[in-house]
Amino acid sequence: MDKDFEHLIKDKSAPHLARYGLTREPFMGVDDNQSFYADANREQRLGLMHHLAPYSHLLVVIGEPGMGKTALLQQFVARANETWRLCVVNAEVGMGQEEFMEQVLAGYALSAEVGRDVDEQFQQLVAHLRALRQSAQTPILLVDDAQHLSAAAFELVLRLIEENDSTHMISVMLFGNPELNDALALPQLVSLQSRVAHAFDVPALTEQDAARYLRHRMRSAGAQDEGPFNAALVVKLYAASDGNPSRLNELAHNALLNKLNLGAESRPARSARGAAQDAGGGASASWKRPVILIGAVVAVVLLYRGLFSSAPPEEVVPPPPVAERAESLSLPPLPESAPVVREAPPVAESSAPLVEAPVVAERAAEATLQVAPVPPAPPEAAAAPAATSAPPAPVASPPPPPPVIAAAPPPAPTPAPRRDALRGADWLADQPASHYTLQLMALREEHKVRAFIEQHKLQEQAAYFPVQRNKQVLYALVYGQYPNRVTALAAAKKLPASFGKMQPWARSFKSVHDDLGSR
Repeated sequence: MDKDFEHLIKDKSAPHLARYGLTREPFMGVDDNQSFYADANREQRLGLMHHLAPYSHLLVVIGEPGMGKTALLQQFVARANETWRLCVVNAEVGMGQEEFMEQVLAGYALSAEVGRDVDEQFQQLVAHLRALRQSAQTPILLVDDAQHLSAAAFELVLRLIEENDSTHMISVMLFGNPELNDALALPQLVSLQSRVAHAFDVPALTEQDAARYLRHRMRSAGAQDEGPFNAALVVKLYAASDGNPSRLNELAHNALLNKLNLGAESRPARSARGAAQDAGGGASASWKRPVILIGAVVAVVLLYRGLFSSAPPEEVVPPPPVAERAESLSLPPLPESAPVVREAPPVAESSAPLVEAPVVAERAAEATLQVAPVPPAPPEAAAAPAATSAPPAPVASPPPPPPVIAAAPPPAPTPAPRRDALRGADWLADQPASHYTLQLMALREEHKVRAFIEQHKLQEQAAYFPVQRNKQVLYALVYGQYPNRVTALAAAKKLPASFGKMQPWARSFKSVHDDLGSR
């Protein structure tokens, strides 16, 4: 048995280690590659970061505190290609140019000579990076907690990236919380933001991934089973942590120590009166509730009798018969044996409400529908000469039926855009070289790019084309056409929210034409 493990067993502050057969703390302390759990989302982002990093000017990784940005950075380093030369800078609050340059030089094994200013150190660094590129090595600079950099340090990062204009010298990756987006949005850093090739988010764990995460951490620490983390406890831990790995670690550690109390926060607080009754004892309080209830019922009965016994009972007057109601309306009564009336009787004006209005209206309608038959002409009149006979009365003819309005035919369905209607290299080649566009993404899977275009109906606003990067073919999607860089950057801030979180790259059509010509 490991001596360190024997020491932990004897430690009274860590009895849970021996209880669950653990060789180390599974949820506390520094994370390592063994304890790292890559769910599907993180694995996908790591793969895409490794594909884009070697040739992208700037990549940005944004995540809420505790989501595991640093763990993602460490995994990127652990899986790096052997030809990459990595430098990791851990930014601190207000880090300036001097402190930033000192860490970069140390990361690339360069000495920061005393008395040399930042510009001289910068030239020294650029010469070293170009030498690495000439020897087929790829320098990549990674900055953790990049939101802490000062504006001057960000400008130094921009100067490094601008060295890529002639030939690609270095790739930069910034890891930070959402404050990093605010920093890049500053007016003096608009040029740096325009160099962002792709932005990644670090999402929360799903409930299924949270269960796998807890199981993986326990097994990596030596446990042979899931420990106390059954399905019911996992549901509670996930709900309390919202899928944040850092909060999940803290709650899981408390569960191992039997110090977890999730119910007290979720249940509503009890009132001071209820607490006082509980403190007074169960036996004394149990008989008070029925007595109080009976007294309340008696009080309600007495109050009811006191309120209504003094007032004389009101005589219930039945509603007047139909005849009386007809008199109130100045209408003659309608006896049951009366013949059917063919004409509506005149209604006298009255201020009383029209109770019988529906009946009168119905009978009036019947009278108007009755058409008197035309009596036949007498025989004498029929034999009389036509000059002396009176003209026959006109026969009332029924009104013509209303014209039939034909229903409008349903609109023809709009045909779906043909796949071959998507814009491509020909349209891009016709655009002025001095104009700008926004590159939204560059992916290896062409069908994903086409699906994005069709999902957002961008056939008339976007185009995509293949580009060659490090012996791999990527499909770059560009959106819009703008007369200058300023207009393109302004449009980038107003992209539809349905596009999701992305950091578009404002690039000139000249650079697009160069990529098209290099195929």
